[in-house]
Amino acid sequence: SQSRYASSYWDGEKNTAEMRESGKCENIIAAVAETTKSSEHNDWFIPAQRQQNLLAINLSTHIEKECHWSSTQCSADDAWLQDSSDGCQSFRRKNGKLAARAVRSILAI
Repeated sequence: SQSRYASSYWDGEKNTAEMRESGKCENIIAAVAETTKSSEHNDWFIPAQRQQNLLAINLSTHIEKECHWSSTQCSADDAWLQDSSDGCQSFRRKNGKLAARAVRSILAI
């Protein structure tokens, strides 16, 4: 059964906050903490599944060609990932070791 937290496909900020509060997904949250340490900003988060897909489409030449966790879980045991080498999305057990990319939202008008 799917847990109620971190299930948004579009809201990575909400998912990341829910993962932090749950005390689970320590390796993913550690990526946010590491990025925040080296930045003057504290609004970093792991993108949700669909946000990650937009990053892959629009910034493919600037992203390492590897799998990155999203902040969207698809079950209590699995979370979505983005494979930036081929653009595909799939899911994997949360205890797997993958990269996690922290991002910030910027309002462009």
